[in-house]
Amino acid sequence: MKKIIYIIVSFVLVLSLPSCEGMMGDFLDKAPGVDVTADTIFSSKTQVETAVAAMYRYGIHSILPRRQAAPTIIGGSLMAPSAAACDEAESGQTWVDQQAFNAGDITAENITAKEDKRFSARFVAIRQANILMTRVSAVPGLAPDYINQIKGEALFVRALNKFEMFKRYGGIPIIDSKLEVSDNFAIPRSSVSVTVESIKNDCNEAIGFLPNTYPSSMRGRITKGAAMALKSRLLLYASSPLFNTVTPYISMDDPANNNLICYGDVDNNRWKAAADASKDVIDWATGNGVSLIADKGVDANYRFVFEKNDNAEVILANKMYGEMTVFQIGPWQLMIPAGFDSRGWNIGNQMTVNFVKKYEKQDGTTMVWENTGTDAMAAFASIDRRYMQSVASVGTKWNDQINPVRADEGGAQAVKSNPAYTGMWVMKFIPQSMSMGTGPNEKAMPNDILFRLGEFYLNYAEALNEFNSTPPAEAYTAVNTIRARSGQPDLPSGLTKEQFRVRVQNERAVELYFEDHRFWDIRRWKIAEQDGVMQGDFFGFKFIGTPSTSPTMYSYEIIKIENRTFYPKMYLHPFLRSEVLKGYLVQNPGY
Repeated sequence: MKKIIYIIVSFVLVLSLPSCEGMMGDFLDKAPGVDVTADTIFSSKTQVETAVAAMYRYGIHSILPRRQAAPTIIGGSLMAPSAAACDEAESGQTWVDQQAFNAGDITAENITAKEDKRFSARFVAIRQANILMTRVSAVPGLAPDYINQIKGEALFVRALNKFEMFKRYGGIPIIDSKLEVSDNFAIPRSSVSVTVESIKNDCNEAIGFLPNTYPSSMRGRITKGAAMALKSRLLLYASSPLFNTVTPYISMDDPANNNLICYGDVDNNRWKAAADASKDVIDWATGNGVSLIADKGVDANYRFVFEKNDNAEVILANKMYGEMTVFQIGPWQLMIPAGFDSRGWNIGNQMTVNFVKKYEKQDGTTMVWENTGTDAMAAFASIDRRYMQSVASVGTKWNDQINPVRADEGGAQAVKSNPAYTGMWVMKFIPQSMSMGTGPNEKAMPNDILFRLGEFYLNYAEALNEFNSTPPAEAYTAVNTIRARSGQPDLPSGLTKEQFRVRVQNERAVELYFEDHRFWDIRRWKIAEQDGVMQGDFFGFKFIGTPSTSPTMYSYEIIKIENRTFYPKMYLHPFLRSEVLKGYLVQNPGY
């Protein structure tokens, strides 16, 4: 921790970050590239904005793949997102960091190299937030509303970064004041209860300070709704079986420390608090121009959410990336497979057959996938429309240049050298406007969504069901609202609490696919050990066809692509051993 704190004494290293020109104009380009002391930062509004920009750089994470020439404090390259470490996806390459999870090879030495690459950056962001909250009121000439806004943004960033640590580690060291060099750097972990309360309090304070909306030129700044959204997500996680339990997933060596990884009791009222917080987000959205996308047709509503930046469903998106082509370092180069564009890195992620089985038929009944089939295209056309709006598979359309996709053996989009090929490439988030191959290099801005309204209907439904003995009408309405905009029928009435839990967990998997939810949901629900979720055999499709004579007819065979291993200790991350050895951090069990 001492090493980390020394790193974060000043706002530095920002010159190593990519430039951004987004809806926030040059806001993110204001981050300084030299040492800035607390005294010089806070002498004018311009310098406050510079400090806020630096805080956003360090404190607002991305859910998309990224590549950097060398690791920095912001976090090194993340070639594949969390989807490739669970049943959502298989990476196009076997050497990506997430394979360590699939092999059960997560250790206290490699955790920040394999997943938590922003570990140090979070302490930077928290430090910056604490300085801003301490100093902004003393800056001459600032309007009271602006001061409150800055405090609210800082509180949110602090809460977000504490939450990102909480969901990984459980109880964490709480740093809610600006540390001086003379202060004690060896801050021990707080209990789960204290950690959650600290984050919740930051959210509540931020809600009181932040505006509901900003001018269009300031999109991407943190709103009141974003703080409400974070509170909802926090309380949902805290209510879940991983934390809301008497007995932890593995006991600590000293059982007195079990409160660092769980509450030590089961309190059903935690679900009530999560439900209330989720309903607050839905109610806030109604009065502030935030709504579900439902006017583009059932075949396009879902994709529009991820295709169109700053659409009505977005509550907060990361604006770190500006417009960029496939050639530039950023998400596109890693998300677009080489079979679709020679400039892609062949790291495009692919949906597993394990996951495609979660998509119902369009009439709401279960889709049965036999080990072999004669008409893959007909099968795909019959399932939930969100599937076709998330992936490109055999016979489907990627964009006007690749129509149809040839993912069959010998096809242009097949990956002949990779045995971990599933035949279903993730296209979610990739705009159809982007040209492929050697054509023009249209620029597109990644729609890097951290919070969108659809999540909170599902948060609300899950929490209501868990709080009540049977699912109430409001829980059905919330789930059915999400299903309806993609053409899926209502859930059947009369479900038991357990049956509704299965349905809402499945709905959450489908609706939030590839949005950095599933991996964490699996852990908080403690279902990783179920076969085919994070352990056991994983499968893909092998497609066979003769496009020259039957361009719309492909048979398929389900093939094994990988066997994965999960150990119970992996329900939470280990802390770095180098920090644990300093004596102030208690390590999570199993490491």
